[in-house]
Amino acid sequence: MYNLDEEIEAGFEGEWITENLCPSNNMVIPTTIDEPFWLMLIDKGAHVVVTSFKNVDGNKWTKGDIIV
Repeated sequence: MYNLDEEIEAGFEGEWITENLCPSNNMVIPTTIDEPFWLMLIDKGAHVVVTSFKNVDGNKWTKGDIIV
């Protein structure tokens, strides 16, 4: 089981993720809700945000952010 108190060795502020995630990889994301984690199945590569935007849930991304 994932331990939220363990140090994550994936790098600083997602640098490792953006450099190493590829389509067909799987990624475990810890949550703060009733479930201990979500499993993300990667089917597209990372993208750089060209135009800042906000989605319907209120999440904001700015130009230059890298998203999966």
